[in-house]
Amino acid sequence: MRLSFTKHAQKDLAALNASQRERIIQTLDQILINPEHAKLRKIKMKPRQWRLRVGDWRIILEIDLIGQVVHVLHIKHRREAYR
Repeated sequence: MRLSFTKHAQKDLAALNASQRERIIQTLDQILINPEHAKLRKIKMKPRQWRLRVGDWRIILEIDLIGQVVHVLHIKHRREAYR
């Protein structure tokens, strides 16, 4: 599997401080290495999207199993993630 970042996700990641950015990147790498142990949750109103919690941050993902790609859509603080 490989990661793909949207422009929004790249902008969200760049806006974080270095320690938060590193923690999120490590978590995303763990998904690629061992996706069965990731604590992914479905987003109820959006059936193709998943969320991943990293502290107070939420990573919104779409997973393409056929193409073996994890699309990172957004990285937002928990109070902004679902608006």
